[in-house]
Amino acid sequence: MASERQDANELATPFWVMALAMILAILVAKWIAYTAVNFQDFALGDQTADEFGSYNGDKIFCGSIAEVHECLDPARKRNLRKRVVWLGNSQLHAINQPKPGDKTAPTMLAEALRPKGIEVLGYSMPNASLTELMVADTYLESDRHIDVLVIPMFLDDTREQHVREVLRPAVERPDRLAELQGLASGRYAISTLAKAATADAPAETSSLSLQQKSENAITGLLEKCCGVQTMRAEAHGQIEVQAFFFRNWAFNITAQTVRPIIPVVYQQNMTALEDIFRLARQRSTRVIAYIPPLRQDVKAPYDMQQYRDFKAQTQALCKRYGVHWVDFDQLVPGQYWGTKAATRTGGKAELDFMHYQEPGHVRLAKAMQPVVEAALK
Repeated sequence: MASERQDANELATPFWVMALAMILAILVAKWIAYTAVNFQDFALGDQTADEFGSYNGDKIFCGSIAEVHECLDPARKRNLRKRVVWLGNSQLHAINQPKPGDKTAPTMLAEALRPKGIEVLGYSMPNASLTELMVADTYLESDRHIDVLVIPMFLDDTREQHVREVLRPAVERPDRLAELQGLASGRYAISTLAKAATADAPAETSSLSLQQKSENAITGLLEKCCGVQTMRAEAHGQIEVQAFFFRNWAFNITAQTVRPIIPVVYQQNMTALEDIFRLARQRSTRVIAYIPPLRQDVKAPYDMQQYRDFKAQTQALCKRYGVHWVDFDQLVPGQYWGTKAATRTGGKAELDFMHYQEPGHVRLAKAMQPVVEAALK
């Protein structure tokens, strides 16, 4: 009886009112999704472009597990004697003020080393945490042994604690899952993705109220006509971006604002870095861990004591595991950096501390080549 009264009360709200409210909500979300900035790439700005490179018609640089077979399949057929994998964030795959034909450092390195029988593959994601790079490393190693792993150590990215959905396939494979469960950072990645899956899981139909069932029915119809489900994540991301812009405006945060470390998140990422080194030692993979180029012509958005401590800590960790540590932070001169779109409401263009022009990629590739070749001997 109580259930029947509840359903009767819910029916007091006319079905057409619920439908109208949902339609209006969908239209607003659709407007946000398709008129606002692309939230996946908004940090790049209109002066910077992604360039996931190819060589001799085959893709050698990928940005997600879903597309990584496009890089791995041709490499498997070539079956070169040595394999180098270069991981990173958007600094690796983006070019500031690009011109037609510009290339990124991994593509240049591949062109230099393939004639010598050395395969070079790149894999990067925007704002990649060291935990995410650890997951990607275990997945790529499962395809074929990595002789040399190249990994950047960004102080910026030690503030990242997400494990994005695109990495789920790397966690769900039984062989990878077993390996990840044996690592502290692997267990964190598994737990994070599991919580995300639980949050997104639909409720049991039997436990739904009449109103919820009605809303689901309307949503199903709207999906058929308007693609509501397929654009929902995009709209959600746009809302997050706008909130991010507003927060930066409210607190006067720009690209030059000093961003201190977050101790708990920092330690999680350092644990992931150590796990990468530990795995590499177990499988006889040589690792090149480098401090990436940092803009030097203006004040960096770092607490410089924390930055020096970070460099010292990573160097000591590398020494403990026999990893080659190299400091490239002064490699790219100021004239090869640029600006990016504002990251706050009503703001002007800001200095870009992450992405540089192609001459910067040329310098990085040339500096990296002898280090990689030495590691392969």
